[in-house]
Amino acid sequence: MPLPITFANLPAGDNPASLLDTQFAAVAGFTVIPCSATGQNIIQLRPFLDAPVVSQYSDLSPVFTFAATESSTGDVTLNVNGLGEFVAFKANGAVIASAGDLQAGLVYQAAFFSGLNHGAGGFVVNVGGGGGGGGGGVIPGGPDVANVILSTFLVSGLFTPGPNLIIAIVEGMGGGGGGGNAGGPTNTALGGGGGGSGAWFRAMLTPAQIGPSQPVTIGIGGGPEIAGTATSFGALCIAGGGAPGVGNNSTDAFGPGGIGGVASPLGGGAAGIALNGMPGQWGQSFIGTFPFVVLSGTGGGTMGGGAPAQSIGGVGARAGFQADSNSGGGGSGAVAWGGGAAAGGNGANGWLQVTAYYSAP
Repeated sequence: MPLPITFANLPAGDNPASLLDTQFAAVAGFTVIPCSATGQNIIQLRPFLDAPVVSQYSDLSPVFTFAATESSTGDVTLNVNGLGEFVAFKANGAVIASAGDLQAGLVYQAAFFSGLNHGAGGFVVNVGGGGGGGGGGVIPGGPDVANVILSTFLVSGLFTPGPNLIIAIVEGMGGGGGGGNAGGPTNTALGGGGGGSGAWFRAMLTPAQIGPSQPVTIGIGGGPEIAGTATSFGALCIAGGGAPGVGNNSTDAFGPGGIGGVASPLGGGAAGIALNGMPGQWGQSFIGTFPFVVLSGTGGGTMGGGAPAQSIGGVGARAGFQADSNSGGGGSGAVAWGGGAAAGGNGANGWLQVTAYYSAP
């Protein structure tokens, strides 16, 4: 509808100053209203003191913008200035915003629409629509991406973002565990267990979460029967190292594979996913004479790189294979026949990558 006052049509002479207030209030209905936010799932919005007064909801305008103070853990509702609590929907207005859709520290925009929720009304918030989940929200009205920089860490270091960072995707994998040793009585053929691979994470981080810089620690692959260590991006993302494979001596150790590294929950409200690593396989054992082949356990490989099984078909001993460099994979177990002994293969170091999106200066 048109604005309530057309100043050119006012009668000549003095007119009440309240007409300006009426007109300004109407114009405010087409603006973005900055708000403070409190609450995790039941979110109370309060317009800033210098913002236009909001006395009722109207369809699609004004738009309310706010920074979430907590990450949502259930269905989300919004209540602006105590005018009434309504369900919040994702961007297409069809799916309710729920756990994980709003992330602490990210900025959101919401508009009321009376036709939502079967006519009961609701808010549309600019997090991902559709049925597949919002996955942590978006930054509304943000600057266009002008530059993307990929930083790869194969050794520990420090990530320092440049100016005008918009968002960063951080992905990393812990170090792999070493393979199990093999050796025992002369009438046995034994294979050690394979080492587990490192855990893996992928997270989206805001400039506020990253801060001036974050230390990067790269997990180290374990030697024979030694666990790998964790890869981390500060305290925000941690991927544990894989456990080592167990040796096989046919007496008190029988070559089970090591479990995969444990993925710690993402810290600081980071949006993303963290997965445990792949376990290594058991080594084989035989008692008897030729001919047959005994195999060690393969190393775990979450994204590949785990060492293949070592094999032996006669008297002797062979060391396990080493996992592919910087794959986070586990080393394979050793094999031995006829009283020989050999060491398991080394696990591989982990890695970390930061894909940083920047706006123009």
